[in-house]
Amino acid sequence: MKNKIAMLLALCLLTVSVISLAQVNKAEIVYFKLDGKGEATGAYIVNAFEADEKSDVSDFGSYQKTLNLSHVDAIKQDGDNITFSMEKGRFFYQGNLEDNTMPWEISLKYILDEKEIEPALLSGTTGDITIELNINPRAGFEQYTDNMILQGTLNFPSDRTFNLNVEGATTAYAGANISLAFIVLPGMEADYIIKAQVQDFYMPPMQLAGVSMAMDDKMIADYINKMLEGSPFQTAAENMVKNMLGTKKELPSFADARNSIESLQFVMLTDGVEEKIPPKAEIEDTETQSLWDRLVSLF
Repeated sequence: MKNKIAMLLALCLLTVSVISLAQVNKAEIVYFKLDGKGEATGAYIVNAFEADEKSDVSDFGSYQKTLNLSHVDAIKQDGDNITFSMEKGRFFYQGNLEDNTMPWEISLKYILDEKEIEPALLSGTTGDITIELNINPRAGFEQYTDNMILQGTLNFPSDRTFNLNVEGATTAYAGANISLAFIVLPGMEADYIIKAQVQDFYMPPMQLAGVSMAMDDKMIADYINKMLEGSPFQTAAENMVKNMLGTKKELPSFADARNSIESLQFVMLTDGVEEKIPPKAEIEDTETQSLWDRLVSLF
């Protein structure tokens, strides 16, 4: 009898140890849809899970709606508690947020021939254009804005954009576009003034990505040592780099503080300026159409 009890206890301990080895890691990708002026019009989170074996998962978030992105099995939403079962591997679901407030305040202003113009009216315009982009960390979101960099990209069609000028951004040709790329450091605000001459103007959406600042601090420290070798500021600069880049910050979940996450990323995408497509020309004048063509066109 004692042997049976001992075996049963051993099996229980084995089961507990196996369960404890199961691990589910979560990442959050937060998407914001912006209008042409930078105001958020919608927000959702893609919640990405990775498990080393079949697992029952409980997640939290105030969502208007959830959408299973992986398979047809249902997920259950009870208030702010979302539960589901997943097989070994990856599982994704989308949660549409009730609140569109972003960690950064973004403002876009457009000026055509020295007059401010609504972005919706820019399609097909010709003239001198100025785009003023302003980015500010939003108060109350310092846990994100102080620990993440913003990477921004704007694209302009190279056959419609000339004499493009902007300070503080990198300009490069990318296929049929001229690409402007910039980086805003943690906790900082930024202003960019983009000027160009445009013809039949259109512009693809601008994209901003907020990511944890992860850089090779040793490489940067070596670069500073090389540049400041023999200078009294060498040690101070090296220590500053180590303090700023040496430790990767753990960011809290944007969906709910109760969630434990491995990584967090923000993606913000603005409305672009649509390309104006000229109407199709009449193929044939009615005077040159055959009698049969005229009859068919009546119907």
